[in-house]
Amino acid sequence: MLEERLLSKIKLNPLNDKFKVEFGTYNRKNPKVVFLNIKTWVKSKNSDYLECVTKMNRTLKYNIRECIINNKSFKDNIIINIDIATKQMKEGKNSFLDIEIFLTQKSTLPIKAKKLVAEAEYIVNKFIESFDEFNECFEFSAKKNIS
Repeated sequence: MLEERLLSKIKLNPLNDKFKVEFGTYNRKNPKVVFLNIKTWVKSKNSDYLECVTKMNRTLKYNIRECIINNKSFKDNIIINIDIATKQMKEGKNSFLDIEIFLTQKSTLPIKAKKLVAEAEYIVNKFIESFDEFNECFEFSAKKNIS
């Protein structure tokens, strides 16, 4: 018997085109938990990239929590997974950064509801502003080949 596919996702267009963003749920019939997936390529500008990655992880997790607090659509309990291959990272070499954020809705709106999508876009754009703090350490790009 074939299992029904319940994954549902849509692409969001963040204000910063250096990031690719998807918004979705793994259960479209009951989308209580939704996810934001933010992807970008990172190129280190200096040799002290490990300290920059550590600081970036801490800052990004703090900033996403700040975006969620007092949000009308999502509860405060969130899961954040920031994945960057630091062992392969070198100065001037491109690495892939993948951020997954799992959010619990206060009500269960469909994934394509305008209100829910608008809240997700607001959170993503506020969150992406956080990356400006790391422009001295990294260059970000939606494409692998960063000039």
